[in-house]
Amino acid sequence: MVTLALALYRRDFERNFGLMLRGWGMFLRSPKRAVGYFQAIAVLIAQELEGQAPETLKLKPVLDGWGDRRQFLQKSLRRALRPVLLVYVLWVVVSLMPFFLLPSLIQSPQFEETTGFWLLLGAIALLLVLAFALFMAFVIWVQLRATFILPLVVFLEEHETPRLVVQRCRSLTQGHARRLVGMNFLSNVVIWPLRLLPLLAYWAMLRVGELTVPWALVTYVAIAVAVVLNSMLITPFRQVLQAIVYHDLLIRRDGLDLRLRSPKNESL
Repeated sequence: MVTLALALYRRDFERNFGLMLRGWGMFLRSPKRAVGYFQAIAVLIAQELEGQAPETLKLKPVLDGWGDRRQFLQKSLRRALRPVLLVYVLWVVVSLMPFFLLPSLIQSPQFEETTGFWLLLGAIALLLVLAFALFMAFVIWVQLRATFILPLVVFLEEHETPRLVVQRCRSLTQGHARRLVGMNFLSNVVIWPLRLLPLLAYWAMLRVGELTVPWALVTYVAIAVAVVLNSMLITPFRQVLQAIVYHDLLIRRDGLDLRLRSPKNESL
């Protein structure tokens, strides 16, 4: 999937870069409408993978469709992210608990001021790291099982409620968690060098100029430009990958390829 995503990313680079440029221009005027440009790449690729000829794909219907479905998409995302909020609250409680218990433990007669203090501090640090790792693992699991393909489910399928959208996403991804985790890891390895652009911009500005107020403003502008450029290069790849994953899951769960190869669709 990652190899195919790279091939389609290179093939449509000019079109996708133009969409991202228009999307950021729209973001300055209306952030809500800009989502349509960012998400249009995944929709166009998904429609092409489903058998539509590239020359028949039109951008305007996609943008109009996102305008109609924007609120429904937001409600579906909030529905999908409810478990993350609950787990986040639990993580905060677990992370703060040692700090409330620390004073009473230090004042205990059995507590040794030297070895005991460092052992206790190490145990707290280990607990915090473990809690954070579990929380991030859960966030990644929710992203891959629900939110990653959710925009395409909202746009390309008809569902009456956000609950049905989330159920559909989980149904499509059921039994494919390991494949999705591997795909996500490999895709992050591929785009990892691009994520360094803001850091490289910051490092370059520090090397060239001094820490004066005017130069600090120039540095902030350079970092902002690097962040936008970073998004314009990475987001299309993630959108193409999203469309490929969605199409792959349709084939595995719903037999989409069998429908496309039926006699009435032989021309596709």
